Amino acid sequence: MNELLREKVRDSIHFDSERRSTDVNCYAFAVGIDMDERDICEYAFNPGQIGTYLNYYDNSRNYQTMMAYMFSRPIEDRVGFDMETLGIEFSDASEDELSEYVDEEGYYNWLIAMYKTRPRFLVPSDIHCLRKNHDGIWVHKLGRDGNPSMIDPNGEVITVLPEELVYDKRKIYTSPSVYKLRMKR
Repeated sequence: MNELLREKVRDSIHFDSERRSTDVNCYAFAVGIDMDERDICEYAFNPGQIGTYLNYYDNSRNYQTMMAYMFSRPIEDRVGFDMETLGIEFSDASEDELSEYVDEEGYYNWLIAMYKTRPRFLVPSDIHCLRKNHDGIWVHKLGRDGNPSMIDPNGEVITVLPEELVYDKRKIYTSPSVYKLRMKR
């Protein structure tokens, strides 16, 4: 494993909504990765790519095999593999859980929500991720160029996860899953 790059990515993870780097997608924003994708690897902010790159890139044959395997897996498995690689605990959670930034054991904790689109013929499902702030408000980032926002498509502050997010009639994100991330600094 590329330990030096792994530690660089881990060290970039932050626990608030303020960003230094703006070239991140909703997934990297929710996880808290605050570095440019090109400083990690190509397509690093696609779920599963960080784990696959850091674990298998030294052996190109295994890397290609793992890339094909990883992208045949459900998105939750791919996110779990990224988190395991980065040393972040990843578990199911309830939207109602308040995330304490630092618990009594010295771990940082935060919640993310993942919405998915329904796959269509020849179009795989897409995801949209949000992150719960300490104040209970959900924050997300629309695309790489967007700024973090706590506003849903209807113009409301996101204090409760809606059942669906519709940003364009071709992409309807439904049924959010909530996960707790926990990392020792």
